[in-house]
Amino acid sequence: MGMRVGFSKYSGAGNDFIIVDDRSLGFCGDIARLCHRQWGVGADGLILLQPSSLADYKMRIFNADGKEASMCGNGLRCLTRFISSLEGNKLYHIETLAHIYPAEVRSEGVWIEFPKPQILEHNVPIAIDETSKPIYFADSGVPHAVIFVSDIEKIDVQTLGLKVRNHPFFGPSGANVNFVEGTKLRTFERGIEGETLACGTGAAAVATILSEIFSLQNPLHIKVRSSDILTFHVHPNKLEMLGSATLVFEGSIHI
Repeated sequence: MGMRVGFSKYSGAGNDFIIVDDRSLGFCGDIARLCHRQWGVGADGLILLQPSSLADYKMRIFNADGKEASMCGNGLRCLTRFISSLEGNKLYHIETLAHIYPAEVRSEGVWIEFPKPQILEHNVPIAIDETSKPIYFADSGVPHAVIFVSDIEKIDVQTLGLKVRNHPFFGPSGANVNFVEGTKLRTFERGIEGETLACGTGAAAVATILSEIFSLQNPLHIKVRSSDILTFHVHPNKLEMLGSATLVFEGSIHI
């Protein structure tokens, strides 16, 4: 016997998610199949809204391959918009595997406060295809490699991103890979194993590097692949993100 489960499909700056209200803790669907763009609803990931003993709610986020991630900035904005549709607009504190994040819907978008991302490595060369790629490595709730390039449109994000993502430098778990030109960003995401239209934690890592290493001033406007803008304010001990989160459609699926 199966069951029919309601869901909402949201997009955060082009990063799309299936959101399921799982406050009853009864969800048992095949996440990879649900995220599949031919055999399921189609999404970069699936988010479960669950109860929390530490905050207002808990977010569990799974990549399209079905593996759980510790954090997703665009996903958290989408979930905040979803919660606000159920409970009304106010400041929420949402637990993830990484941290508890304050978040709220504002007139100009959905706002999230991050612990300030940590810059773990600074301009370290790693060998890729007999050439050396200088990378920055940061943790914004999930690991991100950052590579600065002269022409972002000429980068083969799929090929080079996959090689960097699996490089031994980043250990067995690998890393997400961000290519940056000025304040323009393209991201190869692990778990999706390809380029996405946006990555919130990647943009947060890039904003922190641009502020801390290159001394760019607030606000920082990061343009992602969808052409959406994610706005950041980098502070000594925290980072604020503001960006879009939009309901695409609602439905139900048999699982």
